[in-house]
Amino acid sequence: MKRDKLINISVAGLFAAIICLATSLIKIPSPATSGGYIHPGDAFILCAVYLTGIYGIPAAIIGSAIADILAGYMIYAPATIIIKGIMALAVYLILKKSKKKKIAFVFSAVISEIIMLCGYFIYEAFVFNPGAALAGISFNLIQAVGSIIIAAALLPIIVYVKKSITNYYL
Repeated sequence: MKRDKLINISVAGLFAAIICLATSLIKIPSPATSGGYIHPGDAFILCAVYLTGIYGIPAAIIGSAIADILAGYMIYAPATIIIKGIMALAVYLILKKSKKKKIAFVFSAVISEIIMLCGYFIYEAFVFNPGAALAGISFNLIQAVGSIIIAAALLPIIVYVKKSITNYYL
């Protein structure tokens, strides 16, 4: 039990760093929003929760919030903490209740990205204006779909690597 917990905490820590890097370094500006951008960070949030369970939630929050802060988007950091936390929690709860993990992963990924779309729409509508929030939906939708595709493609590789490292080193 202690070994599994240690592995999950370690992997979650690595994912926090990966989420931060994927969010802050790989970005496509979205001109319709006030400085927003499209990034693949959500894909790694999905993978982190799938691999580490509940430990993926703080990885999602920490990695995403630090990326916002480092990239100069402090105004988004409070919303990011809440939205990414709820996204990761939704993935965790759906996966925990399901026996068919692959189907549940796809379903949970879609639900989490809907949470992202709604969360940032509501936040931007209050902080900026409803027009800006509405304009940002299309870019957030591109990010959501892209993240689901990237996560689905990377997950088998990441699961294999985690199993290989765990079996070899520990």
